[in-house]
Amino acid sequence: MVEEDKNNNRKEKECVKQEPSCESHGKPLELFCEENSCRKALCALCMTEPKHKGHNLVAYEEGTTEAKIVLKELMEHSELITKAWGEHKIKLQLDVTSQQNCETTKAI
Repeated sequence: MVEEDKNNNRKEKECVKQEPSCESHGKPLELFCEENSCRKALCALCMTEPKHKGHNLVAYEEGTTEAKIVLKELMEHSELITKAWGEHKIKLQLDVTSQQNCETTKAI
């Protein structure tokens, strides 16, 4: 019976959505620092630290949503560059193969 209660408690804890918390203070993340040199989620204690003085702070949800959009755009751009590089690499490989075939034909 005691073991069954422990298992039920463990399952209940697993089902509860974990809210993100501050790595430094263990407090809930409430704000997002938009300063270019920072761009970090903050708890109430972090926002009082001197290093964030004068920084533009927004609600956590707003800041992280914007950060996710920027990240998505960067990932899409990265995928385009990767695709272009792959196409360029194939073209280079075809050019090298063609050049090797020409040299082989000249040698004969």
